[in-house]
Amino acid sequence: PLSSSSLEYKAKLRFSLHALIDILRITIHEIKDIPPRMDDAMNTYVKASLALTEEAKRNGEEQYSKDLSRLHNLRWQTAIQKKSLNPVYEERFEAEVPENEIWKYVLNVEVFEYDRFSRDYSIGALHFPLRGLRLADGRTFWQDLKPTKQESLGEILFTLNYLPTAEKLTIVVIKVKDMATEKVTSQSKSMFVKICLVQHYKQVKKKTRLHKISKEIVLNDSISFDLPHEHLDDVRAILFLCIPQYTSRSGSLRYDVLGQVMVGSGCRGPGHEHWVQMTRAPR
Repeated sequence: PLSSSSLEYKAKLRFSLHALIDILRITIHEIKDIPPRMDDAMNTYVKASLALTEEAKRNGEEQYSKDLSRLHNLRWQTAIQKKSLNPVYEERFEAEVPENEIWKYVLNVEVFEYDRFSRDYSIGALHFPLRGLRLADGRTFWQDLKPTKQESLGEILFTLNYLPTAEKLTIVVIKVKDMATEKVTSQSKSMFVKICLVQHYKQVKKKTRLHKISKEIVLNDSISFDLPHEHLDDVRAILFLCIPQYTSRSGSLRYDVLGQVMVGSGCRGPGHEHWVQMTRAPR
């Protein structure tokens, strides 16, 4: 299935909250036990924000408008911590929230894996209501991150074939079905599939022909990559469903990514199973 991400796991987040007279200090300390998606080289960062509770939203129109105007200043992001499954951030943020109004807010935290070759993956989230907490002396919390729910954007049917004698990987993109056409926000009437073969932060990119957008799209496009046999266990292929936007002055095509799937030896679930089947039955 196509999705905006293909990662599911649990991890623990350590953070601190300290309420001063007119300031709430939020410190993101660390995350423990992030299961790897491909290998141990995972680059992550954290986004944090304060949002109003449903009760606060019913606190009178004038007060609600005042509270709402604060929210755009109550968002933060840590630096990227590289190549760690137990990243340490130790970053502190300050929110201009009076101590007697902390009850109105919920702390939202989302953890992302940074991927320079594609969209960043959301790998866990936390929603932590602040009502009832005594924070005048500061408190530190360990909380489980919940896997981010990923919506299905359709299905892509493709085949994998590896020819050992020629050391060539061939991916045939056959069909896209049940495509979430309502997610297409541009005026474009066409789509294509881009395939990235990624190994140790190096990539080779190729793409299919353009095809007309519909709920079910038949492509039957074949794409091949040179792939030495010794690299079969440390490579991944990412298939992106792309919607063209425009061509830049330099002649390069600009596009949005609607969804993606990934296969490879280090993946989980179907992505790993398909790859193993291919390597055990080369043709």
